[in-house]
Amino acid sequence: MRFSGTTRKINQPRESEIIVSLIEEANNHGERLIPTCEVVGISKRTFERWRLGDTINEDKRKNCIRPEPKNKLSKEERQSVLNIVSIPEYADLPPTQIVPSLADRGQYIAVITLVVNNQEFKLLHKYYKTRPVNPLTGKQSLIVLCGKLLKLIFGIVKNNEEYDPNKFLEGIKPKLIELNIAA
Repeated sequence: MRFSGTTRKINQPRESEIIVSLIEEANNHGERLIPTCEVVGISKRTFERWRLGDTINEDKRKNCIRPEPKNKLSKEERQSVLNIVSIPEYADLPPTQIVPSLADRGQYIAVITLVVNNQEFKLLHKYYKTRPVNPLTGKQSLIVLCGKLLKLIFGIVKNNEEYDPNKFLEGIKPKLIELNIAA
């Protein structure tokens, strides 16, 4: 059985034990480690981490205690965004159409709070207002950031992920550094 070539989630500790024993058996019969790991959908590093020492270790990442991000949206802010995108008027619209409609009404959702409290949104706001080509006014920048916020929340909810500042600034970081905006 071959998986898509990407790593996959192993849900049960027992499953990791079975996978490790199968990989070790294949390896003892002359199969190379990396291709064997790829066949079952894990990386060589995952295999090594599971097999560390005499026992087979379970994946501890899902059970660890992670600190709450300082810039996390409050429950009220998150709920306000979810309420807006679930209104029948906006239910079938993409964020690029929801944001201008809200901005026309003077609603900027949680963006002003984020520009004040969130380092990534603060950097983007400054970038949009000072970029050399087509700089935006403060209000235009807030509208763009509203769209980014809606897309960000949609992605987080859809993919059930945590907020990742590096992923959020992925495409814009070189421009921030070039303009000496990055903190």
